[in-house]
Amino acid sequence: MVEQSIGFGIIGLGRIGAFHAESLRSRIGGAHLVAAAVDPEHRARLLATGNAPCDLEETAEALLRRADVEAVVVASPAIVHDAHIVLAAQAGKPIFSEKPLADTVTKAEAAAEAVRVSAVPFQIGFQRRYDRSYARAHELIESGAIGDVEMFRGMSCDRLGPIEFLKTSGGLFMDLASHDFDAARFLTGQEVVDVLAIGAVLVEPELSSFDDVDYGIVLLRFANGALGVVQEAWRAPYGYDIRAEVHGSKGKVVAE
Repeated sequence: MVEQSIGFGIIGLGRIGAFHAESLRSRIGGAHLVAAAVDPEHRARLLATGNAPCDLEETAEALLRRADVEAVVVASPAIVHDAHIVLAAQAGKPIFSEKPLADTVTKAEAAAEAVRVSAVPFQIGFQRRYDRSYARAHELIESGAIGDVEMFRGMSCDRLGPIEFLKTSGGLFMDLASHDFDAARFLTGQEVVDVLAIGAVLVEPELSSFDDVDYGIVLLRFANGALGVVQEAWRAPYGYDIRAEVHGSKGKVVAE
């Protein structure tokens, strides 16, 4: 019996797009990489060096018109995720999108509505929900093992990416902290109702030129009255540092 395989297209072949391309080529059963949409300059460079992982299209529209592209990975710069999600939804293609959904609430709502109207399958890349420790923490909290949730703490420390990437990433709070915001909702089972944030530039002065920061702290209040704090940093000389802990009336659970 021949295994069915879904043909994927990727919009964007930058740092994360290249990772998804390699995964689709060699690591994911039932899927294969068909083509990618990249800007003309990047396309010319990939063709000249012989590093193109698949067929290359110059626009997302051209990629989405291909019948052999049955599903789409959106891995373009964060500030245009919403536009590409809308195009893919209108083309009737199932979508896996990198976060964030958009860089404004209005754009995010429009992208979500386009997905709802099209009824295509959609998933956004908050992978921590599938990490063993986070999944186990969620299971324990949901079972009542720590009692009523009273406090959350999430932290992400990573190494600073290239400035050109950061200019289109959505910034520290959207690019890095969005994972912790999702983890906060996933682990506590609560929605956030109040937010207070503060940031500082301590690593890369150039971030100030486009209103970004490399350290940030966000205070949260959840719908049930519980409190939370999210700590972010673009400096991690000791390695990639990701963790979360949730305190409850009977104890606490920690995921690292």
